Formats: sequence, structure tokens, C-alpha cells
Amino acid sequence: MRNTLLTLALAVCAPLPAATINGSVNFTGGVFSSWSIGFTSSMPNVQLQGVTITLPPSYLFDTTSAAPGSLVWQDFSPTGGTGVLTGLTSVSPGTASGRNGATSLALTFSNFFPGTSPFTFNIDVDGTPPGGCTGILAFLCVVAQTLDASLTNGSEIAGTLISLQFGGQGYDPVVLSATLANMGGDNASGSFNGTIVPEPATFAMLGSAMAGLWLLRRRKAG
Repeated sequence: MRNTLLTLALAVCAPLPAATINGSVNFTGGVFSSWSIGFTSSMPNVQLQGVTITLPPSYLFDTTSAAPGSLVWQDFSPTGGTGVLTGLTSVSPGTASGRNGATSLALTFSNFFPGTSPFTFNIDVDGTPPGGCTGILAFLCVVAQTLDASLTNGSEIAGTLISLQFGGQGYDPVVLSATLANMGGDNASGSFNGTIVPEPATFAMLGSAMAGLWLLRRRKAG
């Protein structure tokens, strides 16, 4: 009976194996910019917890019908993988006015697990002139910038950095990154891969179980 209990204890306390993670972030430009995030993992309990998108210099998100874009704009609009599938809990900056002109966008998820359909959303991206829109031709500058936004393509968005935080019960959080590369036309894509390892506590539990086994064997031998 004692050996059976010890075997069960060791099974419960055995550390999780390290898990490999692979995924991609895809961008499609045009009138509105469409984004897609998806991943797979060698362990089913690994989940995507957060994503931060940082645009390259001279580019920003356009989410209201005002400068920096006044003709073509798109507020953050999820189109797939929402609700129960990903548990999207927050978007930062959190309001349309706050996102307008922002150079980065952070998304937080509560239960985005591998095998979930890719999370997709629309949000417009503008190109900005190096010196901004000033002077008597500022209006024309804004219009040109807006038209540029409607035609943002793969070469323009290339260099965008995406940071992705992964975690899960029994695992130490890990941050992986992807950089968008021009895929031709309106498309850009970046891949990421890495390993997530068990929390140190799981090894401590295993060590305690092994110590208990050693003590019981010693007492039995005595």
C-alpha cells in the first residue's frame, strides 16, 4: 500500500516536459489592414497570454476619422477567434481615440490555446511624413498620408516587431518575438518559435517526493 501511494505521489509531482511553440503573425494591407495570429504547441495546456505589435518608424495606427487620417480609417475590429476561443480581455490603448496615432498595440488573452482558430482583426495603419503635417499645405499632406494608409503594403509594414507572451499552468512565462518581412504585394508575415519550460516549483515538488521515498526506505531498512 505504501509503495502504491508513493508511486501515485511521484506521478502527481513529476515535472511537466518542456513544450515547443511554433506560430506566425500575418498582415494583409489594402483599404483596411487585416492581421492574423496563430500558433501550435507540443503540449495542449500552453496558452498565448499577450501580444504587443510595435510598428516601424513613421507608421502609426489610424482609428478615427480625424488626423492623422481623415478619409480611410478602421478602429480595432476583431473578425475571428474571439470570445470563448481566445478570451480577448483587453486592448491597450483601450479607446479608439487613444489608439489613434499610437505606434504600438497590446492585446491580452485569457484562454488562447493551441488549436484555436487564428485570431484575426482589422486595424488601419498610416504612414507619416518625417516632419509631420505642417504649414499651408498641411491638409494636402494629411490627405496624401491617408491615401498612403489605404495602400499600406508588405514592404512598408516590414520591420514591425511582434512580442508574444506564452504561459500555462505549471510553466514559466516566456516571451517570443517575430518581425514582419515583406511577402510581396500587400502581404507581410513573421514566424516565431521557442521552448517554454516548467516552473521551478514543479521540480521542488518532485525533489520533496523523492526525499520522502528515501526516508521511508531508510526507516523500513532500519
